[in-house]
Amino acid sequence: MPFRLDPISGRLTFIQGAVAASVINDTVNDLPTSLPDGTTAYSPNATGFRKQGNNSQGLVYPKDNTWYRADTNNEVVPDVNSIWTVGSRYNNYDPNAGAFNETIINATTLNGVLTQNSFIDMPINGQLIRIYVKYQVKVSLRGNGNLPCFMFANGWGASVADYTSYANLGYAVIQYDWRGTFNGTIAPYPANLMTVYPTALTRLNQNVNPNANYTSQASVATIADVRNQDMYYWFAMPRRVLAYVKSLTADIDITKIGFWGNSWGGQIAYNMSIEPDIKAVIAQYGNGWIHWWKTFNVFPYALPYVEPTFTDGNNYYITTLEPQSYAKSSTAPVLWLTSTNDFHGNFDRGFRNFEVSPVTGSFAFRVNSSHDITGLEQNIQLWFDHKLKGTIATWPSSPNTIPSLVTSGANTGYPKVTVTPSDAANISAIQIYYALETADWQNRTWLTATTVNNGDGTWSAQTPCFNINGYVFAYAQITYTNTVVVCSKQAAFIPSSLGNAVAAPNNYWSPTNASATINLWLDGADNNTLTLNGPLVTQWRDKSSIANHAIPNSGEEPVFTTVNGMNAIRFTGFKRLFSTNQVTTRDYRNVFIVCQYEGGPVFYNGAYGFMAVFSGAIDGGSANGNCFFGTSLSQSFANNTFLGGPFFLNATQVSADGTNRVVLPQLNTSMGFISANSASAVTVAGYGIGTLRQISNPWDGVVCEIVSYGSTLTLTDRQKMEGYIAWKWNLVSLLPAGHPYKTTRPTV
Repeated sequence: MPFRLDPISGRLTFIQGAVAASVINDTVNDLPTSLPDGTTAYSPNATGFRKQGNNSQGLVYPKDNTWYRADTNNEVVPDVNSIWTVGSRYNNYDPNAGAFNETIINATTLNGVLTQNSFIDMPINGQLIRIYVKYQVKVSLRGNGNLPCFMFANGWGASVADYTSYANLGYAVIQYDWRGTFNGTIAPYPANLMTVYPTALTRLNQNVNPNANYTSQASVATIADVRNQDMYYWFAMPRRVLAYVKSLTADIDITKIGFWGNSWGGQIAYNMSIEPDIKAVIAQYGNGWIHWWKTFNVFPYALPYVEPTFTDGNNYYITTLEPQSYAKSSTAPVLWLTSTNDFHGNFDRGFRNFEVSPVTGSFAFRVNSSHDITGLEQNIQLWFDHKLKGTIATWPSSPNTIPSLVTSGANTGYPKVTVTPSDAANISAIQIYYALETADWQNRTWLTATTVNNGDGTWSAQTPCFNINGYVFAYAQITYTNTVVVCSKQAAFIPSSLGNAVAAPNNYWSPTNASATINLWLDGADNNTLTLNGPLVTQWRDKSSIANHAIPNSGEEPVFTTVNGMNAIRFTGFKRLFSTNQVTTRDYRNVFIVCQYEGGPVFYNGAYGFMAVFSGAIDGGSANGNCFFGTSLSQSFANNTFLGGPFFLNATQVSADGTNRVVLPQLNTSMGFISANSASAVTVAGYGIGTLRQISNPWDGVVCEIVSYGSTLTLTDRQKMEGYIAWKWNLVSLLPAGHPYKTTRPTV
């Protein structure tokens, strides 16, 4: 594998053999000129990650004034005219080439605002796209050539909107459609206004591939030419529209053009930040970095962090098409508006874009929400007023969030954070929020901290935690008197790394608080219980006093993964874990398992009719054992005794006793939890995870946590266990209505 990408910095490193050079490449320009040993690293004028041209020699990289093929390290002579760099990624596409051949479908004036629907030509790669463009402008302001303008890119599946309100504010608004047809067969224009893709580019219509996402293209192992990728067309299209906008000089001041993109359009907006004619950008939700988490489910603050393995194709796609690769080359300031739990943008890595950008941007977030910027909408107009009109003289900066420990008083050792906002005299409100441990930002619960004005231009808040070795996340939201909202950069820190940190008293209920005795507790979320050899799990330690740990046979090691931002173990193929003590018998009366089946649409697998996620009686003999949980049908067979019921699926009872086999289709492809609460014990020696001993039908999925009790739980304890699981693993939505812990976490 010739390259690897650092998950935070985005740095691309060339790997020769098993040894990585100290510095070799970046995803963007500003490359060093020499290696640490003093030798020349790059040829003159080398900027960015390079793609070999039309001779199909693959990825190439420069070193010692010579070009080399990345996969073989053989010297090549590249086609200089086809080398890709950040500043010239679209040098093979000329947005000014060819006449626009504008066709005005209609033009109407309502309440003084002109709305004009047109189509313009876009020749590209030997094809012709007809782009639908919507132009809105206040009629009384036309003809003077002095209007600021912003372009707008819609989200996935969305159509153009009405921006009469912005036209009345003195903006010329240009929207364009890039989705094409959507939601089935739709008559082409002019019956319906939408971009028309030629037959050869039918795939760009979103009704053809409505479930396509950013990673469906990035996940391919090899890419012959990035110009064949869908995103290349979707990134080239706004450049053609920009050329069209620059032709409207009768109305528009072409030195005052902005770009605003929503959702997927936010990804496009970031790409457009390198265009010199764009003076201000608003990226709503989109910020890049999607490849890490949507393709590989990798979060930067997972403990332990496991870097994904990228192919050359991945790296080529990331470097040439993912928006974060453009940050170092931005010439327009970016306003990033999103929500803390957004499903589309990468919240944790998005701050990196602002660290490396040569121009100062800004960001603001809606707390505890996803794909929603309610309360921040005013920032859109104010940003353009500031950058394009100049009617707002200054924009407050986004301060850092500085972590430390409380040094005096009863809470000495508690973590805290401090922010120093700009323009403190004009602050109307400031609030610090914090969240604990959850690596997947989509599932974090942000808490409102008591925010204190220190009287010296700083504000601070304590952020008490229950685990000083887990991450604490914090940021401040600052509202100014002119209604501008600015957030501080997120702090992500481990309290113990700051000194003598102290955990707050934790009164949350845990499995040890039950009246019954735990005889097995395997907790994937506790990284201290996992022993890894690379990504392979070689031991899963039992947190109960019995210490009956789980280990694999050689060659059957499952793989470390993350689910909902927390550690878990994935079993694929014939991967299994067995108890270290397979001799001593124990009573199993109450068993709880958090898992996710990933094997397919149904559980049925052959004559035996089930696959076991957790089983007992693993004694090395001929007995298949007791299938505590797994897949099942109505039939059973010898030596198979199911744990007595009742059974519960996501805290909902699904059987009265063990005679009704528990089938788990609800867990297919999604996470959930199952339990059995038996009045009578099933006594077995040992246990297995991932399969029955003598059956070759393996469990295919993820196991997150297993808790077993040797005596029967009370109703109260069972419900508290359900609440503990739901809140810990971000599964509260699965609790049935009326459950006592549907809205509050169980406490002692």
